[in-house]
Amino acid sequence: MTLVAALIGDIVDSRKSPDRSRLQRQLERSLALANKSAGPIEPLRPTVGDEFQGVFRTLGDAIRVTTILQALFAGEVDARFGIGLGTRSPVESSVAGIEDGSAWWSAREAIVEVKSRQVKGSRYLRTWFAAASAEASVSAVNAYLVSRDQILSQLDDRALRILSSSLRGSTQRSIAEAEGISQSAVSQTMSRRGINALLLGMELIAGAD
Repeated sequence: MTLVAALIGDIVDSRKSPDRSRLQRQLERSLALANKSAGPIEPLRPTVGDEFQGVFRTLGDAIRVTTILQALFAGEVDARFGIGLGTRSPVESSVAGIEDGSAWWSAREAIVEVKSRQVKGSRYLRTWFAAASAEASVSAVNAYLVSRDQILSQLDDRALRILSSSLRGSTQRSIAEAEGISQSAVSQTMSRRGINALLLGMELIAGAD
């Protein structure tokens, strides 16, 4: 069977939000934007409670979309992500769209691991990866995700907008026009704030899919 990347996300401390409906609207807007630029097999969508999920063709696509979402959330929504590489299969049910498979088991394992590591002190970690196949470079991918999430936590709103726009296909010139700054300033931000390093890391992971 073809391997896919399942993604499970959950909103952190949603019950503490002073406006839960506003939080949900922000989440849904961000998911819609991410879906447009990621080409998922199954689009990201809210499921039960605070969770959302989707399915992607490759690990690289799933990592890319978690980066886009963190940039789009920009302090408005705090979320964790579990990515699982494996297979998916439908479950016979009177309810449409019920699935099972190693991709989902791995994604659930990964998001539980994120929560556990946050409790143990990894305060900036938001994403973890697990795989049913021993062929996947799990440790190397998670090493990238740990570093990526640390860098994302240190970006200001403008740098996050630049990152999000870049990942969604905008040129440096169009980003500069939207931000009211020079193209050179956009380029410098991407270099100095670690955005170029994040993008290169994603390219390398995607190339290994």
